[in-house]
Formats: sequence, C-alpha cells, structure tokens
Amino acid sequence: MAEVLSIWTQYGYSGSPYSTTALKPTDADARLLVGRDHELDVILSDLASGVQLVALEGGYGVGKSSLAAVATAQATSWKQIRGHTVRFLATSKPLELTDSDTAATLEKRAYYQIAAALLSAEAQLRAAGFGLQQMAEFRAWLSSPQASSWSAGIGASVPFVAGGNASFGRGKTMNTSQGFTDEGAIDLVDAWLREVFPTPQAGGVILLLDNLESLGKHAGLIDVFESLRDRLFKRDGLRWIISGAEGMVGAGLRTQKMSGVFAEPIEVLPLDHTYAQQVIERRAEVVEQRDDASLPVSPAAFEAAYLATGQNLRFTLGLAERYSLRSAPKKVLWMSAQERAAAFRSYQINEGKKVVAQLTKKLNEAARKVLRVLVIDKNGLAYPSEFVEFGYATMPPLLTQLKALSALGLITYTPDKDDARRRLIAATDNGRLVIASELSP
Repeated sequence: MAEVLSIWTQYGYSGSPYSTTALKPTDADARLLVGRDHELDVILSDLASGVQLVALEGGYGVGKSSLAAVATAQATSWKQIRGHTVRFLATSKPLELTDSDTAATLEKRAYYQIAAALLSAEAQLRAAGFGLQQMAEFRAWLSSPQASSWSAGIGASVPFVAGGNASFGRGKTMNTSQGFTDEGAIDLVDAWLREVFPTPQAGGVILLLDNLESLGKHAGLIDVFESLRDRLFKRDGLRWIISGAEGMVGAGLRTQKMSGVFAEPIEVLPLDHTYAQQVIERRAEVVEQRDDASLPVSPAAFEAAYLATGQNLRFTLGLAERYSLRSAPKKVLWMSAQERAAAFRSYQINEGKKVVAQLTKKLNEAARKVLRVLVIDKNGLAYPSEFVEFGYATMPPLLTQLKALSALGLITYTPDKDDARRRLIAATDNGRLVIASELSP
C-alpha cells in the first residue's frame, strides 16, 4: 500500500496554515496575532493597573479568544512594573458557562485551574521565597482516590517539587486522615493566592471566561453570572478576561448587581482587511516544513475572500482550510497564482450555490438584499435600529425580513423582550456563503 501523506505535508507544511483553533497563551502563539495592537495595549494596561475583570465584546469569529490568550501570554512575561515586582500566572484553557452550571460548579472548575497554575509554578515561586504551606500534602492528596475530581479537573500532571512541610499536620483545611475537603482545598488555594499576590499590584492568576453569549440562551445563567461578582470576579489574587458576542457581555455587566462595579467592555471589531494577508504569512512561517512549501490559498486570495464574505476571520480561515483539504496538491502545485486564486474563488461560489439551492423559492430578493447589506456593508453584524442603512424608512419592514432570514438559518436574531433594538443581528456561515455565491468567477 502506498504511503498516505497529509494534504499539508504535500504542500510543504507540518500543519494547517488556516487553522480556526483559537490561539493559546504561549509565546509561540503570540507571534500569530496581528492587527490588534490597540486592543492588546488596553487589556495589558488594565492588568498592569490592577483591574480585576477585563471584558471583551465583539461578533462571532473576530478573534476575541485569541486576543485574550495573547494578552495573558504577554502579561506572564512581566517581571516588574514601575519598579515593583509583578507576577502573572496563566491558566490552561478558557472556562465557559453551561446551562447546567451553578455558581458553586463554576467556582470549583475555576479553582481546578488556579491550583494547576500555582502547582506548575511551584519551583519559581519557592525560588522567590514563598513558603506555599501544605503544597506537598496537597500534591500527595491529588494522587488519592478521594481527590479524583480535583486530579481530573487539574488535568495534565504538574512537576513534583521537593521542599516545604511534607508532614500531614492537622489544620482547618484538612479533612482528618482522608486529606482535603472541597471547601478545604479552596481555602488552601486562597491562602497561596494571598501569599503570592498580597496586593493588586503584585499580579495574579489570569482566568479566561469565554462565549458569554450563553447568558442570553439559558434561563438562570444571568443570576449565576451575577453571583460570581464577589465569589470569583473580585477575589484577591485573581484576574479575569471575559468575552462574548451578541451584546451579552455588556448586558451581563449592566445588571443591577454588576452595574458600576466593572468597566464597560472593550469592543473588538473585525480585523482590518489590510492585516488579512499578514495573518496567513505568519501562520505559514510557523508550520513551514520545506523551502519549496507553497500555499493552496495565497495571502492575497485569502484577503479577497475575507472582504467578499464580510470580514470574519474564523469563517474565512475555515473556508480556506476546507478548500485545501479537498484540493488536489499535484494539480494545484502546477497552477499559477492567478489560477489558484480563481480555483479558490470558484470553490466559494459553489459552496454558496449549494446553500442557495436548498433555499430555492424561500429566499426572496428583499431578504437577499438585507443579507447582502449585512455581510458586505456591515461586516456581518448590525442592529435593527440601523434600518435606514438597510434601505427602510421604519423598522417593522426590516424586522419582517430578519425573521425570514433567521428562519432560513442565514442570520441569528433574537429580539429582546423589552426592546427589539437591543439585540444583535449576525450573519451565520451559511448566510456568508449565500453572498459568496454572488462573486464573479
């Protein structure tokens, strides 16, 4: 049987240059973020200033999660700020609110990550002179059956570091001979936080809370979110970067309990198209495996698709990746740059036509015009109050078309029960593909 090579290997790369996976809080991934210097500066300034919760709000797929991860990576590299020692620790992955969450379950998941961050940093923390009381006992407890939920929650093993008091002394955080209770474990982690981060200027463990649009989709989650204010968001030694779409981050922070406590969200707009080519160039450099590596979708072709489908980075990356996976490298590698761009353009048109074919006689021209304005002129995001920009003198006719588009799965639109203008209209992937089908071959 002939050896089977991955598509990326055949093009000369170790992996996909078009991956839609959000960047991680590492120095390597930080290199891949482009065009976000302003937003990054604001987040880092807030962290350096002792702000406990930084909020990001923007449309689906614009790069909020990646921005938060890169900000975390940069903050963890700091040693001093204006002559004061500062230390930030990163957690492993973003948290998300689920429809089954309570304040207690989210707190516990958060503390799994906080504990893992502190355990992973034990060597450097002890070298800096921190005692980290009972950390050795806590490590030993993690390997016991009684700690199965904590050891599973912490996940990847953390290195063992000798030092500290290794005896099982009795303390309020211990559950006699069996180790730690959940409450006791959280108390112990809080003690480490107070020791390592005695003041806001000393830094903190950075946690990411993602996809907060769930606040508008599951009854009761707003109450859970509010209850986290004192329980987690204002807890000493913790810093939070939260993000979401559909206006729900701002809505969550404007409730009676949250209003005035935290700053308004930082708006994350679609990446300016002038950076689109650089996105692909950076990613290609990282995964390049051979000197003769050649992209199936060039940076220029990617930018053209990014503009044509409403400047949504995740969507355009996914489109380029799906096209590449179904391409024929032996054929594409012999194509000129113009021929490759035309082949990718034809793929976009055909994918859009597949969607249109399923909607024959259901998508009227008025609805299509609304969708076209939404994707091309508004970059896939708008509010019903902008009805004039859609060509309407009043809002009701626009709402009629929005309901039709929503029923076809081409947009997401859920009006607020008190004021329809408060909810965001967002083009779905299929909505963007419908507009892509109108491209010239």
